[in-house]
Amino acid sequence: MTDTRKFFVISAALNFGLGLLFLVYFNYLEYQARQELSPDMRTPEAIQKYFDGSVCLGCDIPGMVLMLLFFSIGIFAILLWTAYEIITAKRQNSN
Repeated sequence: MTDTRKFFVISAALNFGLGLLFLVYFNYLEYQARQELSPDMRTPEAIQKYFDGSVCLGCDIPGMVLMLLFFSIGIFAILLWTAYEIITAKRQNSN
């Protein structure tokens, strides 16, 4: 595997991994916020009524935004890798 291929594989894997890590981390923060509520407020009905489904709104939105950001960067890296492979294959065939 050439250094360029290693770069594309590592960067794509790193970005997809970071996206999943942020999603899991912010879900964990939501879980922690729910645990801080009093026992009568932990019911799904109370959470829906008072918090509109998400106790930690500052955890829900950034988690999804960061996940989408890193997934899009990972997809962009895969697209660049595909373009690189096509260009190098054409260059090798023309020689």
